[in-house]
Amino acid sequence: LGSTSCICSDKTGTLTQNVMTVSSLWYSGEIRDGTVNYQSFLQSKGELEVDYDIKDETCNELLKTVALGTKAYFDFTPTEETIKRKIGKMIKKNPKKLSDEDFNNNKVKSEALLKEEELNKAFQIRSTAGDASESGLIKFVEPIMSLNTVRDKYPLHSYKEKDENGEVTAVDCEIPFNSFKKYNLMIRDLSADKGKDSFLLIMKGAPERIWGRCDRILINGEVREINDHWSKKFDEAR
Repeated sequence: LGSTSCICSDKTGTLTQNVMTVSSLWYSGEIRDGTVNYQSFLQSKGELEVDYDIKDETCNELLKTVALGTKAYFDFTPTEETIKRKIGKMIKKNPKKLSDEDFNNNKVKSEALLKEEELNKAFQIRSTAGDASESGLIKFVEPIMSLNTVRDKYPLHSYKEKDENGEVTAVDCEIPFNSFKKYNLMIRDLSADKGKDSFLLIMKGAPERIWGRCDRILINGEVREINDHWSKKFDEAR
C-alpha cells in the first residue's frame, strides 16, 4: 500500500474479513434478535437465550426458505501450507524443513485429521464455499435444520433444452444474483410433499426488491393480504 486517503472499516468483520453473520430476523411483523446462533444456545445449557422460536410455523418457513434459496455450502480443503503445519506438529519437525518423504508419508493422515478437526468446529467458524452473505445465512440455519437434507428433498428444478446442434442439456430454473437486479431466484421441486408438478419459487435479495413483488404475507402461520398495516411494519423493520 503506497498511500490512502480513506479507510472504511466496521467492527463486524464484514469489510475486513468478508465475514457476515445473521443479526436479526423479521417474521410475523416483528423483528427478532438473531445474534445468538442456535448451536451456541444449545451448548450454553441455559445461559443464553434466543429471541426466535424455531417451532413457530412462520419462523420455520423462513429458515427453510433460506436453506432452499441459497447455494453456499460447507466445504473444507486444507492448503498445502496448512497440511505442512499439521505434519510438523505430528512428527515434531519445523514445517519449513520437511522433506518430500516427510510430506508424502504423512499427507493422507494429516488431511484426515484436519478434516476431523473441521467437523468438530462450531458451524459459525466452519469453512464454506460460496457467497459471503449466503455463508452467514447457512451458518445460522444449519444447527436448526440440515441443509443437505432439505436441499436433497426439494431439488432445484430443471428442464431439457436442445441447442442449435441438437444437443440436449439440463437447464436449472434460477436467476443468479447480481448488483443491478439485487435479487436471485430459484424454483424448487416440491414433488416429495405435494406430488408431481408442484413447485416453490424462492426470491432472495434487497428488501425493497422483494416486498414490491408480494401481495401476501405469512403471519403466525396464516396467509394474509398485504395492506397499509403490514407495509408500515415492513418500513419500520427496514
